[in-house]
Amino acid sequence: MSIDNPSGLFDIHGKVALITGASGAFGEVAARCLSGAGCKVVLAAGNAEAMASVAENCAGETRQIVARPNSEAACDALVKETVATFAKPSSAVPPPSAAAGGGMGAAAAAALSNIPSSGNNIPLKLPPTPKKP
Repeated sequence: MSIDNPSGLFDIHGKVALITGASGAFGEVAARCLSGAGCKVVLAAGNAEAMASVAENCAGETRQIVARPNSEAACDALVKETVATFAKPSSAVPPPSAAAGGGMGAAAAAALSNIPSSGNNIPLKLPPTPKKP
C-alpha cells in the first residue's frame, strides 16, 4: 500500500465479516455491500428462510449459521464457526438492536464488538441508539 494508491487503504477484498441479524433489513444491506466489495461473509440469524434469501443476493462467498447471538457463549460459538469456515473475522456487524441492548446482552455485544484483528481492519460498529424521551 502506498500514497500513490490511496484506495488501497479501503480495500476489504478477502476480509471476513461476521454479520448477526443477517435476516433483517440492516443485515441484508451489510451482507450485500460487504460481499459486493469482496468480503467473505458469515451470516448469522434465527430465521433460516430469510437468511437464505439474503445469501442468494450476496456476490461472494457466504456461510449461513442459524443462531442468535443472545449470550456471550453464543457469540463465541459464532466466532469459532467463522474461523473454522474462513478465518478470523476482520469485523463484526451486530444487529441494530444491539446498540440498545435489545435481544443481545451487554456481554454478547461486547464479545462481537471486540473481535481482535490485524491489517487494514474496517471496524463496523453501530452508534448508540438515541434514547426516547
